[in-house]
Amino acid sequence: MKAALRIMLPIFLLLSSLTLTFGQHIMFLTKPTGITYLDDIINADTTSSGARKDTLRVYELQRGGTWFWHSTVINAGWKLDIEAADTGSGGKPIIYSTEASGTTAAPYNWVDVQGDVTVKNVVMCGYFDLDTSAFNTYGGTFILFRCATPGPRMEFDGNVFNNVGQAVASAFAAVPTVIFRDNLFANMGLPPTVDVGNGRAIDCRNVSIDSLVFVNNTYLYGFDRVVRHIASVGRLNHFIFDHNTVYENGGRYGLIALGAVGASVQITNNLVIDPMAFGADTNTKRQSDFKEMNEFDSNGKVKMTWIYNSPAASDTLPGQATTNWNISNNYWYVTPEIQATWNTLVTNGWDPNLNMGRILTDSIKAKIDTTNAFIKLDSFSFTNVPPPMSGPVLWATEPTSVGGTGGASSGGTYIPYDKHLTLYYEDTLNCTYSTSSPAYTGANGGFPAGDLNWFPDKKAAWEQLTDVKAIGGVVPAKYTLEQNYPNPFNPSTTIRYSITAPQLVTLKIYNVLGQVVTTLVNREQAAGNYEYNFSADNLSSGIYFYTLRAGNFVSTKKMILLK
Repeated sequence: MKAALRIMLPIFLLLSSLTLTFGQHIMFLTKPTGITYLDDIINADTTSSGARKDTLRVYELQRGGTWFWHSTVINAGWKLDIEAADTGSGGKPIIYSTEASGTTAAPYNWVDVQGDVTVKNVVMCGYFDLDTSAFNTYGGTFILFRCATPGPRMEFDGNVFNNVGQAVASAFAAVPTVIFRDNLFANMGLPPTVDVGNGRAIDCRNVSIDSLVFVNNTYLYGFDRVVRHIASVGRLNHFIFDHNTVYENGGRYGLIALGAVGASVQITNNLVIDPMAFGADTNTKRQSDFKEMNEFDSNGKVKMTWIYNSPAASDTLPGQATTNWNISNNYWYVTPEIQATWNTLVTNGWDPNLNMGRILTDSIKAKIDTTNAFIKLDSFSFTNVPPPMSGPVLWATEPTSVGGTGGASSGGTYIPYDKHLTLYYEDTLNCTYSTSSPAYTGANGGFPAGDLNWFPDKKAAWEQLTDVKAIGGVVPAKYTLEQNYPNPFNPSTTIRYSITAPQLVTLKIYNVLGQVVTTLVNREQAAGNYEYNFSADNLSSGIYFYTLRAGNFVSTKKMILLK
């Protein structure tokens, strides 16, 4: 931070920024008029004995405010809930990481996650990027939310994450659920202070997660993968990656590393532009993480692939059932700028086989219908985005003789890229695209592929179609899926079901060929009784099946449409 800011004392601002109003558990924080540390406020929210004043506290930040974070919060046995106020003028509240008092280093992680975490509609940045010297002074935070304690749930909705060294969330212990919904990730990875093998939304190596969900997120300028789940002795039981936009991802070790998978993998309706910009080569230093797929070329080099899992670990885990794979209606494009960069690398003596790599492993392709798994676009452009990351690609992959790192993880003279300030991602970035693109109507139901937040009217229509109504009654004693009524029907029918515990729930319609016609429900739901009013206006007469999946419960029933 600038010297003038560093010498300001924030203590007197703590009291002026606190107002306990608006609800039993809410601590409403008015926007500060000077440097105020949100972590100090959270850590100080205790009684004289050190116990939490309220284990259900919600820290509600006034819109338009700016806070800082300079130490680690440990939420042992209590839920950490940070949210923007629902009302009020101004943009999403912003929280910047800065150096801890008396040090020259940002906190390694913001939160040592030992209880549930919910973060909604805030902006979190790994260093104070409004001060151009800040990054060189103290680097940036490595992990925002690091969980090494089994059991917590983490949920992130509507946030902007920018300039994080390794990952927004890391799970180094088994957790039940991690959900990313409606977020924007930018500049994941901070080379050269952090090697280019980092920069992810989540790092969950070697642990089990029952449900990992990504829906309607935008991810741009990451240096490694969006998801890293490797070295698996624990399985990723349910994985959903639906309606996400990925732009300019370096992909040092691919795009999505699934490790050991379990009951279901869904990768649908996504839009990926330059998803592995570093390309695929035969560099020994890039071989490590890809090896889990166990697919090699004739020279013994791993076949670098965007999306891969560990077939051996998946097949040998105790109690492993057959994984239900659904990979469909995804669109991809490699920009001319990145293709030209690869051509330059080859000309300069780099790997003559450098290319975009494979999208899916052979083992995954054998499990799915590949016809519409990933559809190539002939041309594509967003409305307003930073240019492709040609500079970092050259820096990370070119031989040292011409100023690159020779494929090393770090080092060399860093070539900067068009790295915008945090506010840019709130008010200028625009990932809409032409309505004439095949991707615009290419997702399930004729919706645009990618993050629907860029098309608000489409998002609203999509949410209406996927809405499900909770109905009254006591918490059910068992899981059920009822027969739809009426049946036969034309064109609407009601489907009711019950779940006994909070679960990731999917309700899908299939045709007689076993193909997914539409997904009605794909979300976390509390224990209870539910009904869905399904309209089959766009379907032809015939026999259909609907399947409910909730945890280990799976049930299928037949219905008949007569028009």
